[in-house]
Amino acid sequence: MPLTPYQELAAESRGGARLVSAAAGSGKTKVLVERLMRYVDRGADIDDFLVITYTRAAAGELRSRILSALGERIAADPMNRRLRRQTELCCRASIGTIDSLCGRFLRENTHLAGISPDYRVIEPDRAGEVRANVLDRLLEKLYDRLDAAPGAKALVDSFGAGRNDDKLAALILRLHDAVQSHADPAAWLDSQRSALAVPEGTDAGETVWGRYLLSRAAHQAEYWAARIEALRAELAQPGREALAKAYAGSLDVTAEMLRSMARAASLGWEAARSACAVEFPRIGAYKGEDPLAQSVKSARADCKKACEKWKHTFADGSETLLRELAETAPAIDALLSLTLELDRAYAAEKRRQGLCDFSDQEHMMLRLLEDGSNGLAAALSARYTEVLVDEYQDVNACQDALFRLLSDNGRKLFMVGDVKQSIYRFRLADPSIFLEKYESYEPAEGAQPGQGRKVLLSHNFRSGAEVIESVNHVFSCCMTPKVGGLYYTEAEALREGVPHISLPD
Repeated sequence: MPLTPYQELAAESRGGARLVSAAAGSGKTKVLVERLMRYVDRGADIDDFLVITYTRAAAGELRSRILSALGERIAADPMNRRLRRQTELCCRASIGTIDSLCGRFLRENTHLAGISPDYRVIEPDRAGEVRANVLDRLLEKLYDRLDAAPGAKALVDSFGAGRNDDKLAALILRLHDAVQSHADPAAWLDSQRSALAVPEGTDAGETVWGRYLLSRAAHQAEYWAARIEALRAELAQPGREALAKAYAGSLDVTAEMLRSMARAASLGWEAARSACAVEFPRIGAYKGEDPLAQSVKSARADCKKACEKWKHTFADGSETLLRELAETAPAIDALLSLTLELDRAYAAEKRRQGLCDFSDQEHMMLRLLEDGSNGLAAALSARYTEVLVDEYQDVNACQDALFRLLSDNGRKLFMVGDVKQSIYRFRLADPSIFLEKYESYEPAEGAQPGQGRKVLLSHNFRSGAEVIESVNHVFSCCMTPKVGGLYYTEAEALREGVPHISLPD
């Protein structure tokens, strides 16, 4: 099949960072392969490109698709020696996962990284054993100095109670895992310690935690207000006078109080606390059989459950919460400090044994690229005509920084992904990285030279019209910036990529 106009734009667009938002079944691999082939047609070699995929299987499939595309061109021009050479270059081209990329680059630059040339990459189970042993030694030292460290004593009393310290150790390990997604884990831990120092007189809503709780409450209040108001509008339809007489007054009161809560949440903690007690006046008697009556009752019950949680969230005033924060801050500070100490001790132990885990390779590579004195970032950027990354919605901050430095500060970066298919938050993927580019980049057809540009591939070539229509209906109802990261508008909706074919009777 020929490329669609937007697939053509994605394959051909040049001159700046490119983001391709490729919906399910939109032919993103086809576009990526076609883009590479057009470079080859114009004289480039396959090994002039760095191609990153999420899994080894995906890398193998992509290499196979590239070889097939080359085979088609060779069949059309059998005497073309340059094309034949590309098949050899493809077998050793840089097409693989981020782990394989970092491993290869580190092997080439162990002298700059300060690690042994024959270092071993250990699997997660083995890495977990080494780290757990390091933590055991750290905790033993902590207990020896417990009386001289009030914060550490408070931490142990809070999380280490019982027969052993398994809960405390598990908490530290979980936190250490989480911070590995950051470009600089140590700096992130230090920033969290700084956040604990809240100036006197600060409103609880001005802290990072308060802002989050107020924002969530405001979003919930707006959602339920809109839901209740929509039901109220249905009650106003002709023929529902009896139902409206029974229910409308109660719904009006609840909707108004929900709107008041949404406004109050933008003003501060005490304002939200005063407005969180939303009322649900008793509804009148109704003996009819209009199905809307049950919808109203169900919505009121669900709304009431959501509002009841606000009473617990805003149970204490700002002054009380800040006092409690000051009391717990030493223990949290000790937790962050201990996690930072674990990170350093674990790194030292791995160096001693000549070991690396997968996240080590990413962070060491990033530090090398950020060090301007060694010229490595400039050299690697010059090595590649373009850096192409698949599944960009599943990268984390460390990986995003790596790709930027490998691609001349992002100017030679081609990213493909779909934030609607991001499923790896549990592996510390950060889809907000993709969303930030999606929101800030200009449409490719109107972008200026050097500007970041985006192309949307919305035509689905896998499903029929009925499936596409159903998917669009469901996601247009449930996707918002708060749930899913963006609104599911006409721009994001799937479109039928092939004519509908009716099944035989």
